[in-house]
Amino acid sequence: MGLFTLLIFRIINSNYFLPKVLNFIFRNYKKKFYKKICHYNDFFYPQDNVPYWNKVYGNKGFMQIQFLIPKNKFEVVLNEISIFLNKNKIFSIFIVLKKIHEKGKYLNFSGEGYSVSFDFGINKKQYILKSFLNTIFKKYNLRVNFTKDLITSKNNVNNYKEFQMFKKSLLKINPNRKISSLLSKRLEI
Repeated sequence: MGLFTLLIFRIINSNYFLPKVLNFIFRNYKKKFYKKICHYNDFFYPQDNVPYWNKVYGNKGFMQIQFLIPKNKFEVVLNEISIFLNKNKIFSIFIVLKKIHEKGKYLNFSGEGYSVSFDFGINKKQYILKSFLNTIFKKYNLRVNFTKDLITSKNNVNNYKEFQMFKKSLLKINPNRKISSLLSKRLEI
């Protein structure tokens, strides 16, 4: 059963009509799911219910990005992203939308608006996708969830008013930068 599911996901993932099918399902069945009470694991980790999720995108895997869109920019930003993805035939078979109202410090993922999370297969289109998304993040001053990020460039973190404060605090703890990560190197923290 698991390998059959994997095969179906691969076929669907390469299909241009998937977004249209999902939109049809959502429009016609959203009332059944809108106010459904579920366990927190199902809400926060929906992919865990899909067998072999890590194999859906093939051997190269996938990258995930999650960002926060303020309410007043939501429609404009999603339309721009949708047009780009359709034009370039880039598909995400897993998209999560959540309403967010969080306060926080430093570079944590907080704010008010709608959190959008996409999974994209790693392939030859990933570089144009990264470039486009970085342009969108900068253009609309969007917050990115750095725990799910393989895309954001150093130019986008300067949009965060907390970035310099975070960087100074980190340098106090790690002055010679003996401890680093790929993220800290990419963002030049």
